[in-house]
Parts: sequence; C-alpha cells; structure tokens
Amino acid sequence: MSIVISIVLLCSAVIGLTTYLVINEINKGNALQNSANYTIGNLLSGNNAINADTVNKLTTMLGNFSGERNAATIKTLNTESAGNPIVFQMGEVNGNPIYWQVVYQTGDAITIWMTEPYTAEWYNDEGYAMKNPDLAGYETGIHDEVANYSASGLRDVTNGIYTEMSTNFPIISTFITSPSNAVTDTSTGVKGISWQTTQPDTRYSSNYYAHHQGLQSVSNTGYYTSWPWPATTSADNPYNDEFWIPSHYEVITTSSSSSTFTGGKWGLTSAEAGFSQTSNGLNGVSGVGSNCWLRSGSR
Repeated sequence: MSIVISIVLLCSAVIGLTTYLVINEINKGNALQNSANYTIGNLLSGNNAINADTVNKLTTMLGNFSGERNAATIKTLNTESAGNPIVFQMGEVNGNPIYWQVVYQTGDAITIWMTEPYTAEWYNDEGYAMKNPDLAGYETGIHDEVANYSASGLRDVTNGIYTEMSTNFPIISTFITSPSNAVTDTSTGVKGISWQTTQPDTRYSSNYYAHHQGLQSVSNTGYYTSWPWPATTSADNPYNDEFWIPSHYEVITTSSSSSTFTGGKWGLTSAEAGFSQTSNGLNGVSGVGSNCWLRSGSR
C-alpha cells in the first residue's frame, strides 16, 4: 500500500498585505486534540525502517478494498479503536512526534494528513522575509502576492518539509507517493487520483468562491483566468508533489451553492478539521494561530 500525503497542515502567521486575496482558512473549532490517544502506533522503527506491527494494524483496519472510501467510511471499519479516527505517528521534528490521520482510500493508496501544524508561514509575501528560509530555499519571498498555490511560498515550504522529512527518515521515500503516481486501478495500471486533478469551485461565502482547487489544472468556470495553473505537461506541477496542502473542496464542502461545512470530499467532522496547536508549530516556529492555509484562493 502506498501513502499519499494529503496535508502538512502548514499554518499562516497572519493575513498579511494583499495575501487575503488567496487565503482560505480552516476554523480551529473542536480540534482533534491529543492525537496520541488515538494512535495505533509508530509507522516507523527508527529513522529508516518500517514498524511491521503498526502496518499490520493499519492494513487490518482498512481491509481488502479496491474502490474508494472517505474518512467517514474508513472509521466504520475501525474495530480496534471503537470508531475513533485512524491515527499513527510517522516521524518527528524538534523532539515533537508527528501524527497523521487516514482520511481517504483510493484503491491501494491511502491519503493521510497531519493532525497538527508543522510550522507557520506566509502564503505569498514577495520581497518579505520568509519564516522558514531553510525550507523554502530562499530568504525573501519570490512569488507575486496574488499568485495561486502552484507559484507560492506556501507550496515551496511544503515541498521543503518533504525534503527535510525524507532526509531525516529515508524510508518514507519508498512508500510516499505523489497523487499523480498513485496506482488507482490495479487491473489496468493507470496511475493518478482522478479527484485530485481538477476540482470545481465551491462556495466560500455568500459572495465568494474557493477556486484553483485541483492539483493539476483549474476548472473551466471563467473565474480568475489571470491566475493560470501550470500546464498539465509541466514538470513543475503540484499534482507531482509528495506533500501538498488540501483544498476547500476536500475538507470543507463540495457544494457550489452553500458554504456550510459538510466535511468536504473526505467527509471530515468539525473536530477532525481542527487542531490544538495555538502558538508554535511542531518545528518551533512561532506565529501559528487558529487557522490553517488551504491551497484554494478565496476572493
């Protein structure tokens, strides 16, 4: 079974300058606090080996399945934790364990997301100091303040987190895969998670839509055509990223007519869409507030 990392819960410090043009936030709500209480164990043994016991627990809970499951369906299969979220540890940073929740299964790939924010960072801040220059690869922001996720400091830092984690825990590079490389049809060998490619605009509020949601291309709605996603042939496409930020469509709602929280494509509860960190990210960077970035623009 391969694992698709669906979020690194990268938090913003504040909504700065004109970055409000591209922000969409997760409300803290009733956070999935104390993730350790739910964990089925550590997926890793040391920094370069798999913990067979945890893997066996995970595969037993998921069972044999060739179709699709969202978080709500997965939880009904969890007989060992009385229906609680399926959570496991994978890695650590700054002495803090990193916990992940299974939120979706597509064929032989599971999608997981981080239950606590790794760090605080700007979405885009052209010309301003990055909070994580080591992860971004540059000291000051290089992207336009109204650029979409495909060209953003948020994405650069998220990719930097994968580089950091795969360097510290090399074994994860053997089973973590990008959405574009996940095998979803074992009979044909066709790769890719179809619902990750292009996603429709969803209602963010009474006046605004969440947009630029797919990882591969933009839905043809006529909105925000000046913010193009990379061409599908581009090597620099978020669909090829191992770590990525989720969309409004995935975690809030799939509706284009109502902004009411329904858990999105993953069927999350309000508790699962929250988090308990309120000051520093797991890596110690300060500025984590009560909201997390989504890749969807909201304007």
